[in-house]
Amino acid sequence: MRSSPPIRAPKHLKPPTRRWWLDVHAHFDLEPHHVRLLTLAGEAWDRAGAEARPGALAAFKEALATRAYLRTVIDDIDEALGEVGEGHVSHRRH
Repeated sequence: MRSSPPIRAPKHLKPPTRRWWLDVHAHFDLEPHHVRLLTLAGEAWDRAGAEARPGALAAFKEALATRAYLRTVIDDIDEALGEVGEGHVSHRRH
């Protein structure tokens, strides 16, 4: 059985951002679209100067909150349509 190749951070990211990218990748089981979002966040972080980083972080947090809200809306729609079956995983945090 072949082992998976080691995970490598995108080379275009700055070294501190690459370390952060690898740390996040090591601590979470990421699907391909998560890896893409992680890379986009790293690129945005590298583009933002020190004075713009609080704004970049706030925008990222807002995007995550929006995604979480949309997942609960999708859950509500699924329930209303009766499409919630055995093995359903709710995205609610309560």
